[in-house]
Amino acid sequence: MKGLYIKDFKLMMNQKMFFIVIAAMAIFFAVTQTNIFFVISYATFIAAMFVISSISYDEFNNGNAFLFTLPVTRTGYVKEKYLFAATLATGAWLAATILSIVVVFIQGTEVIILEWFLTAAMILLVALMMVLIIIPVQLKFGQSKGNVAMLLVMGGAFAIGYLVVSVLSNFGIDVFAMIDALSTIGLSGLLMILLLMVAGAGIISYLISCKIMTEKEF
Repeated sequence: MKGLYIKDFKLMMNQKMFFIVIAAMAIFFAVTQTNIFFVISYATFIAAMFVISSISYDEFNNGNAFLFTLPVTRTGYVKEKYLFAATLATGAWLAATILSIVVVFIQGTEVIILEWFLTAAMILLVALMMVLIIIPVQLKFGQSKGNVAMLLVMGGAFAIGYLVVSVLSNFGIDVFAMIDALSTIGLSGLLMILLLMVAGAGIISYLISCKIMTEKEF
């Protein structure tokens, strides 16, 4: 798995100009945007999405067929993709968070540190949740079909959500009132709920990805 990790980082370094542009844009947004959380979201989500390029690179010209002739297990490959995506997302989040702190300090903006940090942490967790959806979809369908599959997944999730709300409404349960009630538990409570959701989704996503790679033929 260490070799795969190094390979993906070397691939990333080959596209360093792309990341330089992203960093420059992040600095620009940090200076010009009034909402500092936009910068954190922008950098974190862009970095997390790079795992798609990594998977596509491995699949290019049936590269996986050669890759798995090396001492690399399929479960090890899956673990590395999750670790790589989490490393990129967390690293970008940390860099953007430090940048925002510097900008806030220079501009003299008053912020409540605890609320500011909790909001930033929620952005990271949402980005990780996105990764947990993207990886199994990309492993299953690849780059060409993966984009369509992602749209179908998002559309399906919306349809299921709408159906659940409709069914619960028929039973006299107000879902929106329940969502409003969540605001009473505060940011720390919401962060804990989101953390548990990401942990649960992570286990499910990893097991699905392992099954996909185990059954995949090259």
